[in-house]
Amino acid sequence: MRTPRTTPRAPGRALIRAALASFGAGPALPGRRDAWQIETLLDGTVTGFIIPTRTAYDASISYFGVLPEHRGNGHVHELLSQMVQGHHDDGKQRIVGTTDAANIPMRAAFEGAGSVITRVRIVHAQ
Repeated sequence: MRTPRTTPRAPGRALIRAALASFGAGPALPGRRDAWQIETLLDGTVTGFIIPTRTAYDASISYFGVLPEHRGNGHVHELLSQMVQGHHDDGKQRIVGTTDAANIPMRAAFEGAGSVITRVRIVHAQ
């Protein structure tokens, strides 16, 4: 049985800044700041976060994550669903997302949410 969760709540600025810094992203990300959310357990334990943004043309599954100690418990599906629903609520029909080709868990999460793979990008290190 999975632990019950609250609906994602609005995050504190410090936690979101830390999440963005870990991805090398900054405050210039396009999109609504009030859509940035943190998922918590009923006891307040943080499990993950979502930061929906936009590209020049589409809504985007840009930054979201599940803290390592909470992975494997279905949180990724809830967070991805929350982000997709938020984009749909904003009237966006096309939503894009990218992940590294080697990130099998993220690819599985996208596919499980009904995403269609349109291209694969592989970045070679020098």
